[in-house]
Amino acid sequence: NKTIKSGDNESVFLNDVKQEKFQLEENSNLELVLFPGASINNGELEIVLNGENACVKVFGFVYGKNKESFDLKVKINHEAFHCKSRIDIRSVLFNSAEVNFEGIIKIPKKGEFADTYLNHKGLALSDGAKCRSIPSLEVLASQVKAGHSAAIGKIDENLLFYMLSRGLNEKEAIKMYTEGFLLALSEMIVNEELREQTKLSLNKSIYGPS
Repeated sequence: NKTIKSGDNESVFLNDVKQEKFQLEENSNLELVLFPGASINNGELEIVLNGENACVKVFGFVYGKNKESFDLKVKINHEAFHCKSRIDIRSVLFNSAEVNFEGIIKIPKKGEFADTYLNHKGLALSDGAKCRSIPSLEVLASQVKAGHSAAIGKIDENLLFYMLSRGLNEKEAIKMYTEGFLLALSEMIVNEELREQTKLSLNKSIYGPS
């Protein structure tokens, strides 16, 4: 349980998610990266925006292989006026890996003028891989900007064919494609140290330890 004090800016990297909770006071900012290094069972992240103009951005990266399983829930509660939240998750799954992601954003009446968006994009790169996404918005306030989206797909066959025609083998091409898919999200991280830590972790996941 951690409180981000009024006016503070915090950056957090989490590679093991069990039961985590953050509370944000007025005019505070939290930029948080979820990067589970191994399977997660009933992982839950809760963020409560308690003060006016609090802002949180959550970036999630899942790179699953073999029989790894990632069961993750992210909840954000807008408890004050003019708060902002973003949840952006990207999942890449091989073999029989699976992700069960649930994103919940709650905006009660006291959360007027909220601005929030929840997005999950998944790549299932094997027939046995499973990616499930359940985004939900619970809105009681009347003046809000809120939305969500989820897209689960496979590799772009035309792009893969092009990469193979340039001399890459299929394994190399898939790694490059995966890297581009995940790095595109990491580039949106504002804090430089957090962004570089995320990129290093992505590189280890995709290409192995250097």
